[in-house]
Amino acid sequence: MENNDALIKKLKLIRKLNEGLWGWPEEKERLQQAEDLLEELISEFPENTLVMTSIGALRCDQGKHKEAIVFLKKAESIGSADRNLYLNIAIAMLNISAQTRANAKIYFKKAEGFEADKLSLAAYFDPQGY
Repeated sequence: MENNDALIKKLKLIRKLNEGLWGWPEEKERLQQAEDLLEELISEFPENTLVMTSIGALRCDQGKHKEAIVFLKKAESIGSADRNLYLNIAIAMLNISAQTRANAKIYFKKAEGFEADKLSLAAYFDPQGY
């Protein structure tokens, strides 16, 4: 139970670090802190879908979409009912290749059937950019 409490506490901190990042001077520092925490959590909880979803979102925000999809697809294979997972998969797929872009719509649609977990991150997405 203690491990679970520590996990939840760190996931809440990661969400706080990630909130409102766009356009603020401390963005890089906060992003690095979130990344450091997620790297620590993925080592400690390698099968946790919330951690994988959040590290996938962070990788998307860094423009590392191919790295993101590895974490996100693993979380999907384990099983997750988190809307953010499917949104993050769609966002990563939009940015990898024309072939994966064609399948992104499937994941946007799939995300509609779920609610976002308040402990996971969603990658930044501007639909007007596509």
